[in-house]
Parts: sequence; C-alpha cells; structure tokens
Amino acid sequence: MFDRFRDSIVAPGNLIQYRKDSLFYVFLYILFFAALFALPAFADVVTYDGLSFSQQREIREAYTPPEEDCDIVNARLFCAAPTRDALFTHGGVQFSVDSHDTLDTEAYGGYTAHVVIHDEAVHFFVPTAFGDPVHAVDIEELEDSMHDVTLNPETEEEEEALFSALFGSIDSMLVDYRLLWGAPQIIGSFFSGVVIFLIFVLLNSYLIGFRIPGVPFRQMFTMITYASTLLFAVLIFNQFYDIMQFSIILFLVLLFIAFRQTSKLGYELLKKTRK
Repeated sequence: MFDRFRDSIVAPGNLIQYRKDSLFYVFLYILFFAALFALPAFADVVTYDGLSFSQQREIREAYTPPEEDCDIVNARLFCAAPTRDALFTHGGVQFSVDSHDTLDTEAYGGYTAHVVIHDEAVHFFVPTAFGDPVHAVDIEELEDSMHDVTLNPETEEEEEALFSALFGSIDSMLVDYRLLWGAPQIIGSFFSGVVIFLIFVLLNSYLIGFRIPGVPFRQMFTMITYASTLLFAVLIFNQFYDIMQFSIILFLVLLFIAFRQTSKLGYELLKKTRK
C-alpha cells in the first residue's frame, strides 16, 4: 500500500498499474483514511476533562429556564405544574427537565442525544431511532450542590448557585460516562469520513470515466481512490486544525492542489487511450 500512497502524491500517472487491485484492499484504503478522519473526535473524547470557560459562557448564554417554576429539593425535581422543557443544548446534547409523572421516552428519540432530569434521576438518551434511555443516574449521586437548587433563578446568588451546580454535575457525568456520548461521536465521525470519501471517489470516477470511455468503472474507481489520497489528507488535516475557520483561501488552495492529482491521472489515462 505504501507504493500506492507514494505514487498518488508524486506520480499519479503510475497509479494506472494498480487498476486491477482487489476491491477489498481499495475499500480498506478508504477505511484507513476514514479512521484517521475520526481521530480528532477520538482525541476529544479521550482527553475530555471538563467544560472550558468558553463552553461555560456559552451554556450561561443559552440557558432557558423552564416555563413552570422548577426546583430540585432533596435530590428530587419538583415543578409548579407538569412541564417538559429544554434548558440548553451543548455539544449536540440537549439538556431538559421533565416533571410529568411518567417519562415519555418517545419524546427523546430521533437522532439527538438528550440528558433529561426527571423525578429523582438524570436519564441519558443516545442518538438512535429509538427512545429508550441507555442509562440513568440518581440526582443524589451528583454534586452535593445539585441536590438543592432552583432552575428558575431570580437573584444573582441563585443564578451562580445554579450554574455552579450544573457545571460541576455536567463535568462529573461527562467524564464518568464518556463512553455513552463519546462512542456515537467517534462512530459518527468515522462513517462521515467514509461517506464523504466515497461520494468524492464515485463522482470523480463517473466524470473522468465519462470523458475517457473504454476504462471499466471498477478500475476507474480503484485508480481514483488512490489518486484522492491528497484530498483525504487535506480533509483530515482540516478535522484537526479547522483550516476553513482559520483561512478559507488556504483551504481552497489545498483542495486545488489535491484535485490536480486526479486531473494528472485523467491526463495520463487520456494519453494511453489515444495511443
């Protein structure tokens, strides 16, 4: 595989000799880069040690009190009337309160992760098509400050007490149960990489194959996969350092360089078919 990697960077025309490679190894090549694409998500999960100051500020700004007055007293949720409200969303996870007698799990299905305070427990819902909580933690197991706190603060003191309790509890929950929220994030990033890479390879295989008839699609797919190595590298690099946010021009320049590799391969194929 190293020969394919090297030629894709320095001599794309040489990739023609690999056109009859087994599709098993071709897909393995894509999966390898998809795994690299998911590395930043993996690193975030493994190294997570709590909310940063900027994340805490975002939560403060996004926080919306329940419509009904709600308090946690002696590690149990009490509201003036039955209510189901989203408090805030952070990192793709929606934090809510639900004071109905029975927790309606169907309300927390779909493809969004949920953390729901209900009665005496905090329930975790992962992004699936089902609405069953995957885990529940008693409120009394959280930070002591979370055992007695108002969710509708009226004074600055109550507000500080609320956010101090929230941040401490969120940190402890996310660290202790990182597998629950981290695994879907890593798997989602991996499959996103697979889909992005496959879409690019299939689209380019079709377009170049349309311009150069006579080359079987399977062989074209194999060669374009190898020729896309530099593009894969650019997208992976962007995952690590978010080049688009830093400089969209730099990102476009890198994409242009990556696209040239497939253009060079197409040019070599065109020359061979005209001989």
